[in-house]
Amino acid sequence: MQKLVLYAKDISSIMGICEKSSQKLIKKINQEYDLVENRFIAISIFAKYTNIDAEIIRNTVNQSNREYGNLCIRCPHQSQK
Repeated sequence: MQKLVLYAKDISSIMGICEKSSQKLIKKINQEYDLVENRFIAISIFAKYTNIDAEIIRNTVNQSNREYGNLCIRCPHQSQK
């Protein structure tokens, strides 16, 4: 099943930033496009904002989920939860 939206952990994986920075980026994108503030963003909008091909984003997220499950492996706070 293909994902349609990205959460902060997905953006962390794609961009190589921490989850807090990803949350701020989602908020910034929501403000830029006058969207309702959510905890997620559509892949198509994220692709447009970052100028990254949507198919590359989908492949990266799907590959990451297959290899590591739904854990954010880059975030040092993951082990504290």
